[in-house]
Amino acid sequence: MKNPRAASWRRQPPGLADAPKGLVPVAFQAGQMTGIDGNVLLAIAKVECDYGRCRTRQPDDLVPDDVRAHVDGGALQPGGVVRHLGISW
Repeated sequence: MKNPRAASWRRQPPGLADAPKGLVPVAFQAGQMTGIDGNVLLAIAKVECDYGRCRTRQPDDLVPDDVRAHVDGGALQPGGVVRHLGISW
């Protein structure tokens, strides 16, 4: 069951005011699809990776095998083809 607040409550708390403007609608769209409040998704993105700006190169052994099996490593290399969400910082 989807959370009705995920679709209707779009006011950002002050702690998330620094979210990239292009990421905000994506977070709320994902919230509608998953039933998770878009602000919760923004907060996770902020805490976990500074809204996607992290470049820390975590070791591959930290990625679970079932996830790693679906990752195109070549696409993640410099010059690789990755999906662009149209988000600018």
